[in-house]
Amino acid sequence: ESIETCLRAGIRPVMITGDNLITAKAIAKSIGLEGRAIEGKEIEKMSDEELKRIVGEVSIYARTIPNHKFRILKALQGRNYVVAMTGDGINDAPAIKQADVGIAMGLKGTDVSRQASDIVLLDDNFSSIVEAIREGRTIFYNIRKFLTYLFMCNFAEVFVVFFASFMSVMPITAVQILWINLITDGMPALALGLDPAQKGIMEEKPKGRKERIIDKRMVASVLGVGMEITVIILAVFFIGLSRWGPQVATTMAFTSFIIYEMVKIVVVREAGGLSLLSNKWLNLAIIASFALQMFVVYGPFNRMFGVVPLGIEQWLVMLAGGLAGYVFSMVIIKAINKKVK
Repeated sequence: ESIETCLRAGIRPVMITGDNLITAKAIAKSIGLEGRAIEGKEIEKMSDEELKRIVGEVSIYARTIPNHKFRILKALQGRNYVVAMTGDGINDAPAIKQADVGIAMGLKGTDVSRQASDIVLLDDNFSSIVEAIREGRTIFYNIRKFLTYLFMCNFAEVFVVFFASFMSVMPITAVQILWINLITDGMPALALGLDPAQKGIMEEKPKGRKERIIDKRMVASVLGVGMEITVIILAVFFIGLSRWGPQVATTMAFTSFIIYEMVKIVVVREAGGLSLLSNKWLNLAIIASFALQMFVVYGPFNRMFGVVPLGIEQWLVMLAGGLAGYVFSMVIIKAINKKVK
């Protein structure tokens, strides 16, 4: 099963063993490892260039010695593969050290092999390597979601103030911006780091060596969704300003930021195939953020924040904006995912 998972994930397992060819082929067949098989004596006859030409086809190496393992590793790296090499003996240390990811056995491995490695496999189980890759991919995507969410929030805040200043109005105050960034942004953003693996994460191809956390797709999403949220919040603010006055309008803009941050979380996670209920810590963070905002608006400290209690009409305007924000954000994200590579 782990071999199948590797193959779906674009990872190519290779067996290098001291056993004879018949045994190696039988074991490979039983675990679903396919590909050409050769013996160490054939490697002895090959130059480094010849070995480099065939390593893309060979999945089973039998009757090998430690020097063969090192040459196979160098040949694979010569073809631009990122190579993880496992080993347990003293003679495996050079190959483990040279590998992009050296993996030593924790139970049966020698001290030398463990010191030369990047990772020590405590249970000596190949399946644990696969689970580590799954966890690594999950962390990568969670960091990307965390940054996307925060950049969207901050982009919208900056541009709401920027565009409103041309009209000689201020939708939110400095204290309100600090509250948004420190309290209502912070908790959901941290909880995003605890998201589970998204659906199909082990069916994606590996990222390239030059893959960055902040890529073109993230930048386009932040700009697109951030600008859209800016327009909606300004629209809510000016509706409130024209109908109920500046203090109510400021409260609506302030509270709208909190509502639309929740919308952004749903959008960012849905783009990764995750449901809202899959992360209990995120749900608690959202509830806590919203409860704190309600305390500010309706509690005894609302004067400190320069806000007033809102009525049903104001909530309907804000919720309508939130619904529009969700729909437009999903459209923008899907369009960007199709067009931007």
